[in-house]
Amino acid sequence: MKEIIMPQFGETPDEDIRIIKWLKKPGDAVQQGEYLVEIETEKASQEIEAAYSGILVEIIRQEGEIVKPGALIAYFEE
Repeated sequence: MKEIIMPQFGETPDEDIRIIKWLKKPGDAVQQGEYLVEIETEKASQEIEAAYSGILVEIIRQEGEIVKPGALIAYFEE
């Protein structure tokens, strides 16, 4: 199982990132490059793409939660 980690978007490594909406649910098959989750930073909203193909196994951080870059947000199985 692989960890899905919140990437850093701005220059500040401690910026707050809000999870707006999960675009996939546990058990869904995901292709590399497909959008997994919509997030919002202080400056913009954007989607995070899957780094590899597989199955979204478990969501750790829920919609509405605020996380920091580097935080574990979900588990993925190739």
